[in-house]
Amino acid sequence: MARIPYLDEADIPHLSDLVNRIKKGRRGKLLNPYRALLHAPDLGQAWFDFTNTVRTAGLIDHRLRELIVVLIAKRVRSAYVSGQHIPALALAAGVTQQECDSILDWRHLASLSIRERAALAGAEEMMSCGKMEDATFREIENHFNRAEQVELTIIVGMYDMARLVFDTLEIDAENSSS
Repeated sequence: MARIPYLDEADIPHLSDLVNRIKKGRRGKLLNPYRALLHAPDLGQAWFDFTNTVRTAGLIDHRLRELIVVLIAKRVRSAYVSGQHIPALALAAGVTQQECDSILDWRHLASLSIRERAALAGAEEMMSCGKMEDATFREIENHFNRAEQVELTIIVGMYDMARLVFDTLEIDAENSSS
């Protein structure tokens, strides 16, 4: 159960334009994180704008983005991120169930490309060290252009930030709220 009450659309009629924008960008639904974050509407709007851009813009393909998200979710045991991405969003992006199940041991997944391995190594290092070491970043440079390098680091940072916020607020998976 969430630590703060979820807002319903009826609770925030003055935010109807923002709510409609969020719903349009999030599969037609006001998801639980926004039902909590809209207690601080300016930050809720900024969160939506930023995370929606990270999720939908850029050069990194959806499969790689989901591999990174699944790695983060599993590594930090994030209930909300795991519940949202595994398996539905991950499978839709081309990540297999076996890859989801084995992501913590990704070095032994034969299905991963060299490029995916480099990105996962970077993501894992960012999670454990707070940054990528020079050797790891050089490997990223071998497989990703400058824009993709920036995007990869932002994807990892954003999903780490999201899990910190969602797990601290104890945001419920969509199917368990009411």
